[in-house]
Amino acid sequence: MHFIDNLLKPGSIAVVGASREKQKLGRMVLDNIVKSGFKGKIYPINPKAKRIAGFTCHPTVSAVRQKIDLVVISIPASFVLDVVKDCVKKSVGAVIVIASGFSETGKDGLEQELKLKEVLAKKNIPLLGPNCLGIINTSAHINATFAKPTINAGNIAFLSQSGALGTAALDWAQKVGIGFSHFVSLGNKLDLSENNFIEYLNADKNVGVIGMYLEDFTDGKKFMELARTSSKPIIVLKPGKSKAAQHALGSHTGSMAQNDLIISAALEQSGVIQVETIEELFYTLMFFSWHKGEIGNKIAVITNAGGPGVVTTDEIEIKGLKLARLKSSTKKRLALTLPSSANCNNPIDVLGDALADRYAFALKTVLADRNVDAVMVLLTPQTMTDIVGTAKEIVKVTKTSKKLLISCFLGGRDVEKGREIISTSLIPGVAFPSDAVDALTNLYRYYQGKKRLSKRSSSVKSSKYAKKVNSLLEGVHGVVDTQLAERILKFYKIPLLRSHFPKDIADARRGADKVTYPIVLKLIHPKLVHKTDVKAVKLNVMNNKQLVQSYNELSLLAQRLKLEGYKMEIQPFITGTLELIIGVKYDEDTEIQVGHAKTIVKSRGFGHSLLFGMGGIYTEVFKDVSLKMIPLVDDDITDILNNTYAGIILKGERGVNYNVKKVRDVIKKINQLVHDISNLRELDINPLFACGKDVWVVDVKMFVA
Repeated sequence: MHFIDNLLKPGSIAVVGASREKQKLGRMVLDNIVKSGFKGKIYPINPKAKRIAGFTCHPTVSAVRQKIDLVVISIPASFVLDVVKDCVKKSVGAVIVIASGFSETGKDGLEQELKLKEVLAKKNIPLLGPNCLGIINTSAHINATFAKPTINAGNIAFLSQSGALGTAALDWAQKVGIGFSHFVSLGNKLDLSENNFIEYLNADKNVGVIGMYLEDFTDGKKFMELARTSSKPIIVLKPGKSKAAQHALGSHTGSMAQNDLIISAALEQSGVIQVETIEELFYTLMFFSWHKGEIGNKIAVITNAGGPGVVTTDEIEIKGLKLARLKSSTKKRLALTLPSSANCNNPIDVLGDALADRYAFALKTVLADRNVDAVMVLLTPQTMTDIVGTAKEIVKVTKTSKKLLISCFLGGRDVEKGREIISTSLIPGVAFPSDAVDALTNLYRYYQGKKRLSKRSSSVKSSKYAKKVNSLLEGVHGVVDTQLAERILKFYKIPLLRSHFPKDIADARRGADKVTYPIVLKLIHPKLVHKTDVKAVKLNVMNNKQLVQSYNELSLLAQRLKLEGYKMEIQPFITGTLELIIGVKYDEDTEIQVGHAKTIVKSRGFGHSLLFGMGGIYTEVFKDVSLKMIPLVDDDITDILNNTYAGIILKGERGVNYNVKKVRDVIKKINQLVHDISNLRELDINPLFACGKDVWVVDVKMFVA
C-alpha cells in the first residue's frame, strides 16, 4: 500500500471543524464527502455537538475508537497544532490542513508550519497543505474539498498551488464537459509536494494526463527525473519570473541565466509541456484528455469565412506546425461539389452560405487525404449558417475517422448551442483559433519530445582528470584564481588564447615579446567581473612604450580600487573573430531564515545549466542566448546553436565561415568539466573567440562553493 492511498483512497475520514452551520468550511467539506458517494466511515469532530448531518460526533480525533485513514482539519490556524498532536496520538494515516494563516503570512506562520511537520514526523504521517482546498478522487468517490460538489469523472489529474485556480478549473470543466480523475490542492507544500503525486499518479490507470499550476518547484532535480520517466503527459503553468536572488555572482552568465530560463529548459528537456496562460493550460488538458496517441503537424483548415482562415494559417505557421498540402485528387473532388467561388486550397473556404451538408462533405473529403494529420473546422455565425446542424454533422463525421478534429465556433450566444453539442461528444472545441493552435502545437511537441527523450542517455562518467582537478580546488571558496581556472581548462584540452602573467614591468616586456605585439593588457582581480566597465583592459598596445604607460595606468587603477593581490595578464590582440559566450550556472537551493540563527531549505534547484550565445561587452544588451540543463547530449548542443543568432552566424552567413565543430567540442568538454567538479557554482567564458580554423578562450571566471 502506498502512503498516499490514505489520502486519495481512504477507508475512513474524520472532519475536524464539522459544524451544524452549513456555511462553515468544515461543514461544506463534510457535505461534499457525503454527496460524492464516499462508501467509507465518516467521523465529524466537534466537541460542542452530538450529531451533525446525521453522523455521530466525537470531541477529538483520538476519541474515535475505530481506525482513521484521513483527517481533514478545517479550523483556525491557532488550533491546528493541538489537533495534529492528537492525530499523532491516534496514529492516523494522513492529514489535510485546510486552514490558512501559516507560511504565506510570514515568519511567525512559517514557524507554526515547521512545528506541524516536526510533530507529524514522529510517526511519518503525511500532510497535505496547509492553506489548501483539499482533494478529489472521482474513482474512489471522494470529494474532500469545499469546492462545488459536482465533478465530472474523467482522466485528468490536476495539481494546483492555487485553490482559486483549482476551483476555476473544476467549474470550467463542468461547462465544456471534460472530467477529472483527481484534483489535489497542494497549498503551502509543507510536506507532500508535486513530486510525491507525480510518482503516484503515474501508476494510476485512471489518469491520462497530469496538469499542474506551480508557483515553485520543491525539488527541481527530482522533478526532472520523475517527469522523464512518466508515462503520462505533464502540462505545467508556472506563473511569473522567480526572484533573481539565486546567489548570482555578477558575471554575464549569472545575470542572464535567471530562474525562468532555467525552468523552461528543465521542463523541455524532461518532456514536460510548459504553457503560458490559464486558457492554454485548460485547452491543452482538454486535447490530451480526449485525443489518444501521436499526431503529425500537417493541419487542414475548413472555414466559412476568409478572414478567420487567414488568421489561423498565420497561427499555424508561426507556432511551427504546417498547413497541409492537399493532394490534387482532394482538390478536384472539392471543386466538383463546392460552389465555383469556394477556395479548394488549404485553408478551404466553403463560403458564408454554407449549410451543414457542405461542411460535412468538405470535412469527409479532407479527412480522407493522407497528407492531412488533423483538421480545424472554423464556423462564424452568418445569416444562413446552420449552427446546430453543422455541429451534429461534425460529430457524425468525426466518429468515422481516427484523425484529430478541432472545432472553433467563433462568436458568443449564437454559437453556444453548437459548442455544447461538440463538447458533449468529446470533440475538442475552442472559442478562438489561437487557442486551438496553441493546444494542438503542445500535443505535437509532446510526442516529438518523447521520441527524443527515449534516445536520451544522461549518464556521464567522471573523467581521468576529476580527482586531480578537485584536489587543486580543495580549500578554494568563491572566485577561483584566473591562472588556476585556466590550468583547469587545459586539463580538458579546452583551447586558451596565449597568456602571460607578468610579475613586474620588466617581466611584462619579456612577456610582450613572447606573445608578440600588438597585445592586450588586462588587470586581473576577483572583484573585477566586468573589466571594461572600469577601464581595466588596454587594447591594441603596439610597443614597449605603450606597454609601460598602460601597465602604470592599470597599477594606479588597482590602487585606487583597493584591489589587493591584483595581477596583470598579457594576450595577443586579435581582430576579425566572432565573440561568443559559454557560461555555466548552478541553480541554487532557496533557503529561508527561521528565527535568528536557523535557516531551512525551502526548495531545491534544478542543478547546472549551460548558456551559449553572442559574447563580448554587449552580451547583456543583445541577450542572444540559449540555455540547456546539464548533462547535455548532442541534440541539446544542436538546439543551443540553432536557437541563437550566434549559432546561425557560426554556420556561415554572408560567406564568412567559422569552425563550428571546435565550438561544439568546447561545449562538450565543459559538459564533462561540470560533471567532474562537484562544487562548481558558476563558469563564465566570455569571450570565446571563433574564426575560420580555431577557437580560443580569451577570458574565464570560475566560482566554486
